[in-house]
Amino acid sequence: MSSFWDTNNVWIPLSDGTVQRVTFNNNLNPWRNQYVPLPWQWFQDASAFKFIAITEKVNLRFNVDFFNVFNHPNNPTSIASTGILSTRNSGSGARTTQLGARLQW
Repeated sequence: MSSFWDTNNVWIPLSDGTVQRVTFNNNLNPWRNQYVPLPWQWFQDASAFKFIAITEKVNLRFNVDFFNVFNHPNNPTSIASTGILSTRNSGSGARTTQLGARLQW
């Protein structure tokens, strides 16, 4: 008996009084808890900046930031209740540019 501890084996009593050993099956896939890659989302951001010396102690920094620089649409993050992934809408925003300046002293 101890060889069957912590296994999926169960003993079923039959109507004729005998006991039959069977393997328990809950009809779920054994890989149900494994990692499944879903629709992949990836983004690439970039920045460029320039320092300009005004005086010895004062600097001006211009910078430009690009969000979603490759304008990758990505898949939507939600899947319909039917299980079908609709790609009508984008899962990410369009390319965005942000300008900035900073005065340091």
